[in-house]
Amino acid sequence: MNGRPGRTPAATDPSRLLTRPMLLLLAASVGGMGGFYLLLSLLPLYAASADGGAWGPG
Repeated sequence: MNGRPGRTPAATDPSRLLTRPMLLLLAASVGGMGGFYLLLSLLPLYAASADGGAWGPG
């Protein structure tokens, strides 16, 4: 593949799981889920400020 016998690229090496693309995907996933969680925790405050009633959002 790369001209050297016995060597494979890191992306196709089955013994290495944490490659650079995998770490970037993990960071993007954790960042996205964390941002969603932070916004979700503010939902009751938003509903109360919009006169959502005393029973909470929903």
